[in-house]
Amino acid sequence: MKEEFDLLASLFLWVHVTSVIAFIVGMVGSYVAFYQAARETDIKAAQSLVKLSGWFGKYLGSPGITILFFAGILTAWRENVPMLGFLQGSDVNWLLASIVLLFSTYPLMFLVYNPRGKVLDKELENGVAKGEVTQGLKNAFADKTVRNWHIIELATYAIIIFLMVVKPF
Repeated sequence: MKEEFDLLASLFLWVHVTSVIAFIVGMVGSYVAFYQAARETDIKAAQSLVKLSGWFGKYLGSPGITILFFAGILTAWRENVPMLGFLQGSDVNWLLASIVLLFSTYPLMFLVYNPRGKVLDKELENGVAKGEVTQGLKNAFADKTVRNWHIIELATYAIIIFLMVVKPF
């Protein structure tokens, strides 16, 4: 028996996949610009790259993750995929695992990135005022906590993508 084409489900899935791409481009673009800024010796170039990093996060990363979450919920709803897995009595648990992993990254914004970003912004402002890349700015760029959480965040999203594509359990 041939399945009927569901335009709405296809639209939700298209929005979900497109927003995943926007989110990944935003996140990777933000990271690349940020880490390039950290290598700069010219304060104006560093400042421009930090702004570019923020642009990627603000216009692609943040909207992308929000849209992908809601489009993913709508897709799962339309395709009758149990979002809560075993909590709904289902054997399909990859979506629940993906949701838990996604939500596990949200506190990073408030606990790591925003507070450390304020330090970076202050040091960048100080460097611009002095016309040089100061030691304080270099230290802010070299923050190992931010770097380590970036790595963990990227690994988490890679696992989520794996779960979404392979649907192993």
